Amino acid sequence: MKIFHINGPFDRDKYADAVRVGAWEFQRTGLISETSAFNEFKEKKIICPECGVSLLNRVPPYIIEWQPTSDVIADFTWLAGLEDVVVSDKAKLIFEGNKITGAKYMPVKMVQSPKLKNPKKITKNSKKRIWLPYTGPEVWGFWVDNWCHINLEASFFEITSTCAHCGMIRYKRPERKDMLVINRHEWTGTDFFKINEVSPPIFCTERVVDIINTSGLTNIIYEERGKIV
Repeated sequence: MKIFHINGPFDRDKYADAVRVGAWEFQRTGLISETSAFNEFKEKKIICPECGVSLLNRVPPYIIEWQPTSDVIADFTWLAGLEDVVVSDKAKLIFEGNKITGAKYMPVKMVQSPKLKNPKKITKNSKKRIWLPYTGPEVWGFWVDNWCHINLEASFFEITSTCAHCGMIRYKRPERKDMLVINRHEWTGTDFFKINEVSPPIFCTERVVDIINTSGLTNIIYEERGKIV
């Protein structure tokens, strides 16, 4: 069975862009924060002192702030790279209707800087963005928390280091990206899943790719990455 990772073309001229500003859980403390302010993180010692990796866990709810790019919301909005995603109600209904497994749909809280003043009238010269209060169709945080391991030897991965403080493992990876091998007993059995050794992308099965190709979902692309054997 082939596996793919999903991604976005990041067409910010065409679709609205947003950033995630919460919520976060500090590992080992359980404290929750609704801000991504680096100084606050640093004070709580959430950066590993040995390898510098973040010790933050992303947790619901999805708290987002729209950026000045477009006033059109796509079916997939990529908040921070490859793992923080907001999806449209259309996407949710399509996946649920096709019994696609592995994703949870979380409420989204939208915030807007108090320094921004909503225009009294939208004209062709107005800066395009999603203004609050938001009155459009519902959107959802796309939460995938099903993890599996690859077969390191079959995937040509080599461990190069292990952090003594946080346990972060680093790997030497093959140049080709389509050589990941997951043993079937390691797979979660879901259509959406993540891989411990290749975080943060969201991976999917061919069933998801077929739906992407036939449903007209916007702002999402995919790339073949390997197989389940």
